[in-house]
Amino acid sequence: MKSIKSILIDLADKTSDNNISKKLDEIAGDNESEVKLEFSNAPDRKTKNMMLNVHLFSKIKKIQDLPDWVIIKLLLAEGKLKNIDFNKRLLNG
Repeated sequence: MKSIKSILIDLADKTSDNNISKKLDEIAGDNESEVKLEFSNAPDRKTKNMMLNVHLFSKIKKIQDLPDWVIIKLLLAEGKLKNIDFNKRLLNG
């Protein structure tokens, strides 16, 4: 059984931003489609985990040309607006 690779990042540290892309490119070169992303965010520094689709990240990076940390936060927020009646609030202005 193949072990799942993991990456640890600190979302509060913008100085190492494009290291995420570099690490994911290396993993994609190993024909991996998913990676376990361990991340922390200031101020609590608690580590959280998520499975990250390497190809989806690369596609967003290529098309949108966003910083790595923005893409990660975008993927973390996926589905949150859908669950708070955001569309209904827009229609009711």
